[in-house]
Parts: sequence; structure tokens; C-alpha cells
Amino acid sequence: GLNSDLEYKKFFFSSQSQYSASVNDRYQNFFFAWSELGYKPLKWFYAGVALQNTHMHKSNAKWEPGLLVGLEFDRLSVPVYVLSPASENRYFIIGINFIWSGRKKTNSRTGPTLHIETP
Repeated sequence: GLNSDLEYKKFFFSSQSQYSASVNDRYQNFFFAWSELGYKPLKWFYAGVALQNTHMHKSNAKWEPGLLVGLEFDRLSVPVYVLSPASENRYFIIGINFIWSGRKKTNSRTGPTLHIETP
């Protein structure tokens, strides 16, 4: 898998991708990617577009574009997505992300900072 994030002023881009391989059946292998491009005009509100791509072994890739709106409160972020919004097969995804940071003390100096994001 590969995760990447880029922020510039009020714009952000994020992409996560993974390849999963089955040891029992190679026809269960697949590639998955999720990307977002957005704008955060307010400290507590952001919006943008999303793209989901799923590609099963020896099949056509399934591309699903979508829209994104989200709210942020301190360390909590709640994104709402609608994928394939112009289609009769549209569906919604609601996320809850909590950002936790902590410091671990080692002997006489401060250790590394831990940053965890959970969808």
C-alpha cells in the first residue's frame, strides 16, 4: 500500500492505494485506490471531490467519482461522501476520524511524536 498527503494553503490532496493478493486464489487479487482533492475555506468546513478505483484480477477497473463535504471539531473530522452522485446507484459514506498525538518520554529527553488517524 501507499498513502500520500499534500496540503497547500487551503487546498489538500490525499491518496491511498493498495494491492491485495490471495495465497489461495489469484482471481481474488485486486487493486484499490482512493483519492481526494479538496478546499478548506473555513477552519471547521471543507469540500471537494473524491475518486474510488477498484480493479479485480483480469477484469475492467471500476471508477467511481464522488463529492465530499466535511466538518472539523478540534481533533475530530466527519467527512460525508456521495459516490456516483449522478447515477441511480449512488451511495453515501460517512467517516469519523480522530487525530491523537502523544509524546513518549525516554530517560532524560523527549521521544518521537506519535500521530494516529483512524477512519
